[in-house]
Amino acid sequence: MEEFLRMVSIGRVRIDRLTTHRFPFERALEAYDTILKGKQPVLGVLLIYDEKDRERGIEEGEKVRRGEGEKIRR
Repeated sequence: MEEFLRMVSIGRVRIDRLTTHRFPFERALEAYDTILKGKQPVLGVLLIYDEKDRERGIEEGEKVRRGEGEKIRR
């Protein structure tokens, strides 16, 4: 994995060429269906978050790191 990341960082591996599908986050279930059903060739699927979702995710991640996140109920 380390070598792969190094190659990406120096431009030897272009991950844009590995991405075959892009979906907005709101269509994540469709993205997973595309992967699991195998009706079309899939190499890499990218979920695209809008800025508001990204900011909210960062805030939630900070809460979890500080121990303020919601507990998972089982």
